[in-house]
Amino acid sequence: MLFLLLLTILVSFALYKSRIGRTWKAIKLNLQLAETLGINSYLYALLAFVISAFFAGLEGAIVINVFMTIVHYIHERLWLKLNWGKV
Repeated sequence: MLFLLLLTILVSFALYKSRIGRTWKAIKLNLQLAETLGINSYLYALLAFVISAFFAGLEGAIVINVFMTIVHYIHERLWLKLNWGKV
């Protein structure tokens, strides 16, 4: 889990320093000027949405996996306690 967090931070930093990141900064500063320079703002907004949705889905899958592992562990312990170890 820590590995995926570090990977997410590394990819985000790489995007921030890349050409795409500079384009996002230009759009953020002045949309009209960026479009005048030939930057397709719709394409880069869509790209930002897709990348953020990917990371949100990845982190959500990790969180639900950890949550279900904990719930399963608690359920098994509770079941064994209530049934005195009988199966």
